[in-house]
Amino acid sequence: MLPEKQRDAIAALQRLNRMHPPLAPVAIEVQLETILEGEIDAKEFPLYDFISEVQGWASDAIKRFTS
Repeated sequence: MLPEKQRDAIAALQRLNRMHPPLAPVAIEVQLETILEGEIDAKEFPLYDFISEVQGWASDAIKRFTS
């Protein structure tokens, strides 16, 4: 039902996605901005402790996904 150019563009994107599969099925994102803007109380969410605890896990995950 899409116009021909839109169908072609979608098909091209699907081909590219198949050629370049994602490296990892998950991602981790920590937005410091939410703490700096006061949306999250830094005392209630100890960012340093969080980063320290997940650092080892993240290093292992990166090694597995990139090897």
